[in-house]
This record gives sequence, structure tokens and C-alpha cells, in this order.
Amino acid sequence: MMVFALIMFSSLMATRIPVELNPSAKVGMISVITRLRGGIASTEVEKNVTRLLEELFSELGGLNEMISSSKESESNIMMTFHHNIDVDFVVVIDIREKNCLSKTLASKRNRETNNCKV
Repeated sequence: MMVFALIMFSSLMATRIPVELNPSAKVGMISVITRLRGGIASTEVEKNVTRLLEELFSELGGLNEMISSSKESESNIMMTFHHNIDVDFVVVIDIREKNCLSKTLASKRNRETNNCKV
């Protein structure tokens, strides 16, 4: 009888204990793809676009890792952020501001972007 009461009590209390052992681990990832007009070589894209964006994005708060690649007329930068950073709001606004700055700098270099997805 005592074992039955102990099992009932344990099962009742197990449902009422808050579960903090499984926190929501949301990894923030953002990819910035920049496409350029014309057939610009990957080395030129790397030098004039990708490195410029890397320098601007490296100042973002909570940045954990940045991986970039360049190919003909396209630059791709993928960034991961620490788990406590609100990627959906704060980081996207910062990236849009940096991207606007990069477009201004790129237009000064006569390298206007065709399409940018954030």
C-alpha cells in the first residue's frame, strides 16, 4: 500500500514541477545574399563586396560566427549569433542599417547592387 501511495504521489508531483531542464535553445542564423549586375568575377566580388560587408557585419553585437563565400556576381555571408540574442528583431535591424551603409559605399565605387535578400 505504501508503494502504491508513493507512486501516485510521485506521478502527481512530476506533472506539477516546472521543466527547466529543456530550455528553448534557439540558434540565431541569418544569411545575407548580395547579387550584382553583370558578370563580375568572383575575385572582384570578394574584394569589393564580401570583404566590405564582413567588416561592417563584424561589428554586430552577439555575433558568434561568420562564414562567407563569393562567386560570379554573388556574395553570400552566413552569420550565427549567441542564443540569447533576439535575431528576429534587433539583429535584422542592425543588418539592414549596415546593408544600407554598404550600398552607399558600393554606389560610390560604381558597384550598385541588383538584389539583396535579408
